[in-house]
Amino acid sequence: MEAAMLVPAFYRDKSLKCQSLVASMVALFKQRGISADKLFKGTGIFVADLKQMDKLLSPQQLNQLIENALKLWKGDDLSFLLGQFWLAEQSQQLATGLISSSDISQAFAFWNKFKWLTHPWLQIHLLETQDYWHVIFSLDVGAQQHQDFFYENLFATFQSMYKQMTKQQLKAVYSFPYPQPKQLAYYHKYFGQDIEFSAPVCRMSICKAALQPVYSQISHNTSTRLIEHNVYKVLKEQPFRKGLQGYIRKQLKQNKVSLDEMAEQLALSPASLKRRLKECQTSYQALHDEAQLINALMALSQHEPNDVAKQLDYRDSSNFRRTFKRWTGELPSNYRLWLA
Repeated sequence: MEAAMLVPAFYRDKSLKCQSLVASMVALFKQRGISADKLFKGTGIFVADLKQMDKLLSPQQLNQLIENALKLWKGDDLSFLLGQFWLAEQSQQLATGLISSSDISQAFAFWNKFKWLTHPWLQIHLLETQDYWHVIFSLDVGAQQHQDFFYENLFATFQSMYKQMTKQQLKAVYSFPYPQPKQLAYYHKYFGQDIEFSAPVCRMSICKAALQPVYSQISHNTSTRLIEHNVYKVLKEQPFRKGLQGYIRKQLKQNKVSLDEMAEQLALSPASLKRRLKECQTSYQALHDEAQLINALMALSQHEPNDVAKQLDYRDSSNFRRTFKRWTGELPSNYRLWLA
């Protein structure tokens, strides 16, 4: 089983445990008088599937489901509303593990450890400084086809969970890697005023001093180790723990790996790997650039651009500046303190 976990999920693989998202979506649409049959059209998902807790969806099915939902929903608030329902739809063990945490950092660590069971379309990169936690989010399993939806839903989920645990709104700085949307009012309603768009990556930055104490209705004496053991058993039962994009991005952040070398690792031909990535609407070069950009942004929080160029093995600082400007449209010096 452990060896199988090393294999990433491809776009058509039944790999995603999404019952909570699907159930919340069905409930919301039912309130609007829209049947699940319309929501599931062309997805290969059936109402009876909702009763099967071990039923897995493919990324292709998930994307088609969201495509249908966005077309049927009258309004721009679907992703935000689904975020409000997220905690209530989780398994008892997962929900207990979160809300019995002694503080927010423990809750986030628990969520991150088991996010393949709740948000398998996400990959995170964490940077902690003296005063801030900076979290960069990347999308996996072809989710960038609906990146606005997934990021809106994620941060609405965080806000809802934080409010339930602390009775306060989470104060954070949010950066989104797409232009300002028409539903800007919802962003301010749910996330506050510290928002930027057309950023190089999606990130959330939280000032440690601004975090509120947890007011949990569950005793912190609840056995965290037992809860984690039980949830980990569920995680171990999953046929996958990472999608193709997340698998490749993680390796490219750590090492220089050519497309041919990566294809060999995955027992694919280079042409087949390219086709697999095209299904996810990305490419090997795009994942390489994203991995390098994340490394650069994190390094710039601690070092001058010239030092970062050496650290990332660029021939010279001029080459690094040109490459960084190609990625972001700006010079690396403009991002020197972006994650400080």
